[in-house]
Amino acid sequence: MFINERVCEGCGDCSVKSNCIAVEPKETEFGRKRKINQSSCNKDFSCVEGFCPSFIELDHPELRKPDGARIRDIETALFDGLPDVDIARIDDAYNVFVTGIGGLGVLTLGALMGAAARFDDKYSTVLDFTGLAQKNGAVVSHVRLANRHEDLHAVRIGDGAADVLLASDALVAAAPENAMALSPERSSAVINTVESPTADNVLNRDFKIPNTVAIRQVTRRVRAGKAHKAAISDLAVGLFGDAIAGNVMLLGFAWQKGMIPLSREAIVSAIKLNGVAVEMNIRAFNWGRVAAHDLKAVEKAIRPEQPAKLPVTGFERNLGELVDYQDQAYADRYAALVDETRVAAERLGVLGSRYRRAVEEYAYKVMAYKDEYEVARLYSSKEYLDSLKQTFASWKDVKVWLAPPSLNPFSKGDVPKKRKFGSWVFGAFAVLRRLKGLRGTWADPFGHTDERRRERQLIEDYFELVRELNKSVDNENVHIAIELVSLPKDIRGFGHIKLESMEAARAKWARLIDRFRSGGRNVDAPSDAPRLPEMEPAE
Repeated sequence: MFINERVCEGCGDCSVKSNCIAVEPKETEFGRKRKINQSSCNKDFSCVEGFCPSFIELDHPELRKPDGARIRDIETALFDGLPDVDIARIDDAYNVFVTGIGGLGVLTLGALMGAAARFDDKYSTVLDFTGLAQKNGAVVSHVRLANRHEDLHAVRIGDGAADVLLASDALVAAAPENAMALSPERSSAVINTVESPTADNVLNRDFKIPNTVAIRQVTRRVRAGKAHKAAISDLAVGLFGDAIAGNVMLLGFAWQKGMIPLSREAIVSAIKLNGVAVEMNIRAFNWGRVAAHDLKAVEKAIRPEQPAKLPVTGFERNLGELVDYQDQAYADRYAALVDETRVAAERLGVLGSRYRRAVEEYAYKVMAYKDEYEVARLYSSKEYLDSLKQTFASWKDVKVWLAPPSLNPFSKGDVPKKRKFGSWVFGAFAVLRRLKGLRGTWADPFGHTDERRRERQLIEDYFELVRELNKSVDNENVHIAIELVSLPKDIRGFGHIKLESMEAARAKWARLIDRFRSGGRNVDAPSDAPRLPEMEPAE
């Protein structure tokens, strides 16, 4: 399965239906969407039950891998140019604390260091905590190394006793029970800055992973200047096509920084002894070393320089999109509203800029509602095909899961049934996108449904609202004004999902406009302000 992110509304219904951690949030220039992590997808495919036309099914697909030949040509020179390092010394016992999530090789990392210690004639203990972890669950490994067996009095790393933290996942590292192992006088760290989805992302479509906060907390718990940060998982995907190589890269990074008291030869011997993906893991270890020595060289290897693009503001982008969506007159109407708002915002300073940007973003959102013509346009675009080719190298056939209203005569309260349409549907999309001139006219065959009427009415209500706010917004009520004009962010999805979100937004709209008119005070009195249209049962 693949999600066309431009069609996706980020409503989260696919996560609700599947309860699957492989359906991940994706931040885009058009807001938060959903994507499928092809590396962790368990092929259950229940996500397709989410009521959304963004799901594509591919037959016999082959995932796109990095250009191995090009990367091998680059790595030869980079590996040979790596300087020698003085590895850490072991006085009594040396403690390496590994934190991560299930399914990405945290336990293997501990086992490799334990085996490497044997090759170096050192002693080790490895204690793993997996809890209830499977995919993406918290996993911790306590690795203790010593020159003498009698120096290993316990297998667990005590509070403040970690010499090195290998944080494959920053959230797990920052958990109070794990952060206790760190010390500002003793500990160093290598932190993977890439976010890993949690159960909260399944339960809450808008949940923001506090990754930045977690990294900051870990950095404060180790020695000043000894917290090294890199997007290790992203580098691993760029180099090997799989994030699972990231943990061995993390080890290589720490080794090159002189933080691991094991010889390079011993670590390579342990990888060979393990006997799993030997060549990839040795290369991953060395790429981790390169990242520690010259991170930009690794980034350049996985992302060759692209021609510079002229910067485009959100306003300019939206104007162009609305011309493609309907026509120049439609885009001009949007531009006129933004111009009116810009004049009103000039008297408000910094908050005025926030207010104007919110209108730019959400006026576009309500105007570019995804009806049949727009879905057809987005599926017919080069952007869609390019996104597919970025993920897959080849496929035999493409099918799209849709629930066209014309094929779903349903009674009140029923949910339309999604059907799978073969690749012929792209020809229909190409024809349909050219019929966008029918949108909203009496001849529009799709424009008479309850959903489409409400979407058109929402545009009128939103414009009326913004013009009222522009007349009286000031520094006392601008926070409420920003919240009001940003309400469309909660109106997402398709069909019954969207109608439900419109109903919730309608109630909030009514409360906020009353507060705005009363100067920011909380009031319960009714208002005759423009509202979202009242909900009626879908036809």
